Amino acid sequence: MTKADGIYHLSNLGGYFEQGAQIEFKVVEDHSWDNQSWPENNYLIYIHETGAYSFDITFNPADSKVSVDMNKVR
Repeated sequence: MTKADGIYHLSNLGGYFEQGAQIEFKVVEDHSWDNQSWPENNYLIYIHETGAYSFDITFNPADSKVSVDMNKVR
């Protein structure tokens, strides 16, 4: 992730997913599952329509908020 103005960003992730697929992830501190992670439970993304998607993940350490911007690209 890159950091700008105190917010971490990970962009240009994606791939082709089938309808009904679920993607799970967490943001971890210092690249280790032994450290703190956010959110407490995995972040879930549900794919409602088969296709290619791009994802941009944002993490704000000030409020521990993880957010995802998901776009279907084809």
